[in-house]
Amino acid sequence: MAEEKVEGNVIAQLVTSDGESTGPQLDLPPDLTHEQLEALLNELLTNEEKVPYAFFVNDLELTGHKNHVLVVSFSPDGKQLVSGSMDKDVRLWCPKTGKARGLLKGHREWITSLAWEPAHLAYPSRRVASASRDTTIKGHGHWVNTMALSTEHALRTGPYDHNSREPPEDPEEAKQIARARYDELRGGRPERMVSGSDDFTMFLWEPNEDKKHLARMTGHVQLINQVQFSPNGQWIVSASFDKSVKLWDGATGKFITSFFGHIAPVYQ
Repeated sequence: MAEEKVEGNVIAQLVTSDGESTGPQLDLPPDLTHEQLEALLNELLTNEEKVPYAFFVNDLELTGHKNHVLVVSFSPDGKQLVSGSMDKDVRLWCPKTGKARGLLKGHREWITSLAWEPAHLAYPSRRVASASRDTTIKGHGHWVNTMALSTEHALRTGPYDHNSREPPEDPEEAKQIARARYDELRGGRPERMVSGSDDFTMFLWEPNEDKKHLARMTGHVQLINQVQFSPNGQWIVSASFDKSVKLWDGATGKFITSFFGHIAPVYQ
């Protein structure tokens, strides 16, 4: 699979082990899970029954997990990779060589989310946070499937911008650039967080200000797979098993509109 980074997404061409193309090039989000990519490939190939697949990047395979890998995340400088699995483990890798760098244990349930220490606080990032399927966000009545921060775009890209310019080699200078981009995105307001659950609801929070949610956001009629802020934090978009995508106000949580057209569950 050859890939090219384009403003945060990945342009990917899926090919067989013999080099035969499986379809057109795809514009994929960088946090696409193995299960979602597998479902997409089954749909592209119009398989009547789901077929399991393994995926490789330039023939490089990272092995070690004992169950499905649910989430992966590159460090802000792109020099480390972390993965979380249904085996309840978090593993660190070298993306260039595929060699394991560490094993983190402690969770009692599946690993559902990973986040690196942001570049405006430490560059290169040396700490990573992991979340597990244990309903530790209070308010929802069931599993929390997805979360997003209003500053996520700045946290993910750090000192990099949309022009794909390399950050300064001096770590402190790169850190200052990341801080300036983060502060600009916040605009003097507290960070906001949105969460989506199996209970069909979403909650909007200001986690640094209050443990009580700002808004309870309802409208989906099946579980919510993903929530995401727009890069400027103005909007929130949600994807659900109810085959719809919904748009919300990123500051208040107010419902804006629904988008229909999918004939199957929307994963992202």
